[in-house]
Amino acid sequence: MITETVMPTGTDKLKEQDSSCYENARRRGADTFTLTGSDLSSPKVICLWIAENIETAPMHKLIDALQHALVMRATLHRKHAD
Repeated sequence: MITETVMPTGTDKLKEQDSSCYENARRRGADTFTLTGSDLSSPKVICLWIAENIETAPMHKLIDALQHALVMRATLHRKHAD
């Protein structure tokens, strides 16, 4: 799962990981789908991905996904999807 998040200050590490994920997906020709941090449903969608992949995904990807969900949940000015 590839995500792009609108993150508060102090999350440069997550931004670097996002760029790397997009580059890797592009090289492989993989489809991507973008979630924004302001979308109310984004953290829930990520948690569903974690639940579906908890037995097969590498631990670092699960942790990364959870970190994104928590940052998104803390984002101010959240709204329903456009």
